[in-house]
Amino acid sequence: MYKPGTFQGESSLSQYYYTIAALPFIDFESALPMELDHFLKECEKECNPRDYSLIKDSGLVPPLPQKKYPAILTAFYSWERSLRNELVVLRSKKKGVSPDMYVQDGETVFEPVQVARNAFNQESPLTGEQIIRKARWTLLDHLEAGHYFDVEKLIIYKLKLEILGLKGKSDKTKGEESYQHIINKFEEELNSLEIKDE
Repeated sequence: MYKPGTFQGESSLSQYYYTIAALPFIDFESALPMELDHFLKECEKECNPRDYSLIKDSGLVPPLPQKKYPAILTAFYSWERSLRNELVVLRSKKKGVSPDMYVQDGETVFEPVQVARNAFNQESPLTGEQIIRKARWTLLDHLEAGHYFDVEKLIIYKLKLEILGLKGKSDKTKGEESYQHIINKFEEELNSLEIKDE
């Protein structure tokens, strides 16, 4: 597990005391407290253009490593890329095809590999989904340590809103369809290298 204080990187000097203090408290069991568009509009009003761009462009799907990101996003994307690569490997093995053309380059992080294997081996696709989302949330909690009123705090809040949004769409009747859709999206995204969030 990533440990607080492990990551070094350039951070914004701006502090967003009012914006962050006004945000509703959320945890993994929370209902989605606001729509993502509303959150982004509030950030756009309060944040400097550079910070707002970082917040707006951040997401659960790792982009191609074409530019420098804040340390927390670099860490999150490395973790997420390892998770998605392992899911593609597992899916490819099950289908009897080579995963090589679907796997993104990047350092492999051990923990998300284990998370992917655990989720993939669940009988219930909904359970697999929840394992992945809970692991993401736990990672974000660790990355959030030491960030109170800065842009990193807002980036993590946005990523957590995305997790809650996806979590809210899942239920027992469509869990299998949703999980299969996620797996298919991984393969399509890694194949085309046109990374888009679902």
